[in-house]
Amino acid sequence: MSTLGAYFRLVRAGWILAREGVFAALPGDQLTGAPRMAWRTAKLLARRKVKNRERSQRMSLAVDRLGPSYVKLGQFLATRPDVVGADVATDLANLQDRMKTFPTAEAVAEIEESLGRPITELYRHFDAPIAAASIAQVHPAAVLRDGSETKVAVKVIRPGCAGASSTTWRAISSPRGCRSASCLPRAG
Repeated sequence: MSTLGAYFRLVRAGWILAREGVFAALPGDQLTGAPRMAWRTAKLLARRKVKNRERSQRMSLAVDRLGPSYVKLGQFLATRPDVVGADVATDLANLQDRMKTFPTAEAVAEIEESLGRPITELYRHFDAPIAAASIAQVHPAAVLRDGSETKVAVKVIRPGCAGASSTTWRAISSPRGCRSASCLPRAG
């Protein structure tokens, strides 16, 4: 990702947060100078229909619009009241496990593309999703093992999530962008 691309992604994130009224919902009356002016400008940029919503609803809408990587970041920050404050952590807790599911047809297409076989060859049946999170959703299914049907849970990554997530993490991890996977957060 280029430096310019990283800046555009961060500007887009700021714009969405401003339009959804997240900045305006934060306490700013005690600010002075440029920070107070920025807070007042953010209040003007907020869409009319979000002004009557609670701060938690504003945050949830903004993070949902920003995508799964930001939902994950919000979920992480919800566990850190020492970093974001108890009120904001409580608001961000609304992001835990409340993502909308994506269509089963898209899940089937992702599985077939990934595994290179039709879904009917892989599973005896493949049902509608029973749970969804920011990165994936779970479908109940059944496979044949030793001649008998066995229930399984199939976790399917959201379409386009893997590429979008890595690009977003590069933009978040360095305002100047990142040219290799070395700047991505490491698991464990």
